[in-house]
Amino acid sequence: MRKVLLLVVWSFLSFYFYPQDTLTIMTYNLLQYGVSYGGCDATNNDINNKDAYLRQIIGFLHPDILSVNEISVNVSYHDRLLNNVMNADGRNYYARGAFFNYSNSSDITLNVYYNTQKLGLKKQVALATDYRDIILSTFYLKTSQLSQGDTIFLTTISMHLKAGSYSSDATARENMVNILMNYLNAQNKAGNYFALGDLNVYTSSEGAFQKLINHPNTNIRFYDPVNKLGDWSNNSLFAAYHTQSTHSSDNGCAASGGLDDRFDFILVSLPVLSGTQKVKYVSGSYVTVAQDGNHFNKSLLDPPAPPNVPTNVLNALYNNSDHLPVLLKVVAGDNVSVEEISPLPFNAWVDYLEKALYFSTEKSGKFTFSFYSVVGQLIGQYVTSFSAGVHKIDLPLCESGTFILLRIQDEAGQKLVRKI
Repeated sequence: MRKVLLLVVWSFLSFYFYPQDTLTIMTYNLLQYGVSYGGCDATNNDINNKDAYLRQIIGFLHPDILSVNEISVNVSYHDRLLNNVMNADGRNYYARGAFFNYSNSSDITLNVYYNTQKLGLKKQVALATDYRDIILSTFYLKTSQLSQGDTIFLTTISMHLKAGSYSSDATARENMVNILMNYLNAQNKAGNYFALGDLNVYTSSEGAFQKLINHPNTNIRFYDPVNKLGDWSNNSLFAAYHTQSTHSSDNGCAASGGLDDRFDFILVSLPVLSGTQKVKYVSGSYVTVAQDGNHFNKSLLDPPAPPNVPTNVLNALYNNSDHLPVLLKVVAGDNVSVEEISPLPFNAWVDYLEKALYFSTEKSGKFTFSFYSVVGQLIGQYVTSFSAGVHKIDLPLCESGTFILLRIQDEAGQKLVRKI
């Protein structure tokens, strides 16, 4: 008898067999691209070197939509990134969004780049804040029915919230998100939304993040696809999702201290989770690129080398920025299977790196955990109370290889079922 390593097996896989487009959506903080600021200059952040690093990264990941942070307010650098990086090494199909800088209070801004073979850009809206614009970019899919006016839409919301760990910084981040959510609330339209970028938040309880994931208007509420809520900063439980910093030592430009913060996110709306508007998140596709969970408070280049990332790309990620890119995949098409998803105030997942079951709940209460074999036999049942937050739970003892169904029920009778 021993504790088994349980893997969450989500039941979203049927749509793989339909002829659909798969899109890779990615966000990346480029670290002062085209900017000399805060110790970053030609000696430690040379633009020519960055272009070479980025060409390797883009050539490896091939994003269909790339939202970037920390690019110069000089529009020529937006064109340079398009011409020297995106449309290089045989690629000639990328275009960029418009240049915006309504906020005009920072020497860095944002932009979005997209694959014109799959997507067209319908419209953009830029919202001014006290720091940087929030840019909403609505894309349409180039479907076979496009000539008849039939297509599918999705909207990326590019953000780079105020940095800093002071309470005033958290307030500034919340104020920025308020501007976005007030705009979306006025539109009051459910859609395929992706809120992505460098949010600079330290915990899921922070006001800015709560405004995104717990807005009272469910049409505009966002969800973490991996549901890893909690206190991310300097917390090894979230090592597999930390995006900053790739450097453990100070080079005068990149932040130091090793990987210990989850600053970069892609959050999605409910239609993206359920597929009700013909775009659906591919379960398990959310990735912090080159993050293997074994580099907590370490440099990205410290051993062991992350699997499935070529050495040249790993070096490029380390040298280009102190952030790691985050990406996910969606399928889009008429035949996307629709899941009936009713968001619950609690969730559970298995972290196979930690070999542990985790449970998160938005409010305190008593919960019943029931484990079943594949033939429906009850293996074990546990009733326990939890406070709001994320909790680590001991796995039940069973024979290695046993297939288990986990059912969790709260005091209100709401049920969550997971195949594990």
